[in-house]
Amino acid sequence: MIAYIFPSPLISETTDKELIPENIYQKVDYYAEKYHVSASVMHAVVKCESEYQIDVQSKHIRPDGTREKSFGLSQIYLPSHPDVSYEEAIDPDFALEFMAEKFSKGKQGLWSCYKDLFGV
Repeated sequence: MIAYIFPSPLISETTDKELIPENIYQKVDYYAEKYHVSASVMHAVVKCESEYQIDVQSKHIRPDGTREKSFGLSQIYLPSHPDVSYEEAIDPDFALEFMAEKFSKGKQGLWSCYKDLFGV
């Protein structure tokens, strides 16, 4: 079970670009293009996961009651990615490149928001 940090994991079809720091919006576009993935899909997942907040943390509640956290724009779940440090997870460039690279390999399902938004 996942405890979302927002009222609903679903978002509208459009992104309110004016509410997003320009450099973060551009970084999403840059990494999407670099890895040949959909920028609009990445924007939707980043908005759902972190609301474009660099240092956000969310809690995951495991079936055994254990609470664990995901970090940063891409909400990287560190126990599943032991090769990623906390510092990397909250670094916007690392987090967005991590997401774009995983998307390019067909691993969008690593993000609960992707599954919620796109039914996968």
